[in-house]
Amino acid sequence: MDILVIEDEPEICSTIRLGWPVPSDKLRFVSTYRQSLNLTQSAELRFFDAVVLDIYLPDGDGMTILRTIRHSTDTPIILISGHGDAESRASAINAGADDYVMKPFSVRELQARVARLVAVRHERQDSIRTLMFKVGNVECSL
Repeated sequence: MDILVIEDEPEICSTIRLGWPVPSDKLRFVSTYRQSLNLTQSAELRFFDAVVLDIYLPDGDGMTILRTIRHSTDTPIILISGHGDAESRASAINAGADDYVMKPFSVRELQARVARLVAVRHERQDSIRTLMFKVGNVECSL
């Protein structure tokens, strides 16, 4: 999997990088809102299988990034945060987050959640593809 991690705390990034249990997965880290915009507002976003997103960044709001991503793609998004209550977590999920993990968290659990969301997305895409057929240059769906 190719995973975009938007997180400003170097210790958290290091923990994820060192603890990620699947060596073949590719993790790309950005640490600011501004850096994330270069990816989330470009075609490059579609190459990621999932996004792990910190809600509180030093120069912007993770919820704005969430809405930007959700506006253009159904890429799975897991929010991570050290703050928040049940109401804020529910609001984030209602805004388009697929999952929400509180800090501190287990990297193994985070990886499992990412893998499951990616698998569900691929299953959904495969079932949609089976309902489509092509006649010449025309694609039809049932």
